[in-house]
Amino acid sequence: MRVSAFMYLYRRLCEGVEETIAQRALQTIWIPNDRWQAFIAQVVQYYQQH
Repeated sequence: MRVSAFMYLYRRLCEGVEETIAQRALQTIWIPNDRWQAFIAQVVQYYQQH
């Protein structure tokens, strides 16, 4: 399941896949719990600022 979170981040941040499309693919495997959602949001925010 962790790999799907990192694939989501890679697709979004490196490949430029739209959030809804990347999220749909992620959620076909699992729906991240609060801790993972916070991690994903933190990574996205960090890379959008830099």
